[in-house]
Amino acid sequence: MKNSQILIYRIKLILLSSLLSGISLAPAEAASATATAIFGNFSSEGLTTTTGLIGTVQNSSAPFNNPKYLAHFNKSVGLLPHYPTPTLTVTANGIRSKIFSSGIQIDTASTLADSAIDNTVISLALNPPPPTKSAQLYPQPFLQITVNRLSSSSSFNRVFPNFTTPTGDTNIGFLQLSGSLINSKTPLQYKGHPSKDYVLFQNQQLTVTLNRQLIAALVSCTVGPSSGGCQTTAESITTDAINISITNAEIDGQAVSGEINIGHTFAE
Repeated sequence: MKNSQILIYRIKLILLSSLLSGISLAPAEAASATATAIFGNFSSEGLTTTTGLIGTVQNSSAPFNNPKYLAHFNKSVGLLPHYPTPTLTVTANGIRSKIFSSGIQIDTASTLADSAIDNTVISLALNPPPPTKSAQLYPQPFLQITVNRLSSSSSFNRVFPNFTTPTGDTNIGFLQLSGSLINSKTPLQYKGHPSKDYVLFQNQQLTVTLNRQLIAALVSCTVGPSSGGCQTTAESITTDAINISITNAEIDGQAVSGEINIGHTFAE
């Protein structure tokens, strides 16, 4: 028997012995989760502006069970050093964020992140508003988002040593989008349970994606005469109930890029 084959058999025996003796081969600190109600970031003219993480809770030391409740939130941030100032205003009520991890239970581990919002209004507009006579030159707002009864979740289940199941979910009671970036005579509306990565609206400046899910995976390959090929194992999942991506949108004469995330959850 070749030395390489003997080495493979020895490794298999060591792994089996470890499992039978109750020794976990995965680090307990591998589990982590994040839930954030709202966050936005923008860049223009070399400036970067962010709302900060609104209603966020996170942990990476399993086991954990961390809920957070925010009854009311209001914040405005200026995007450009102009006057009037292009300003993003966020108002939200009933923010509930929760993360949970069981830690390692014999040969399994589960992690869950939930984000829920009773209602929120997010507006991108000039502050102070332009005179009524200028409404045709400066149609306002640039973007307005109204959301009621939104929830998002990410769950990640692991069976050691290498079987994983990532799951994401989104539910939207009511969503309405309007403004000059939408460029529609009637507001855009949605309610329900969107499919994964559902693109609600898209033009050159704006993309609105519902239930956006990003799964990070590890690809491991073996080589040699008895190679088993490559195996892909999911390592984490991110779910954004609403993702609004802005690309070089003309706002007050300047190109602005960035994104707004509503109902952001992450689990690994």
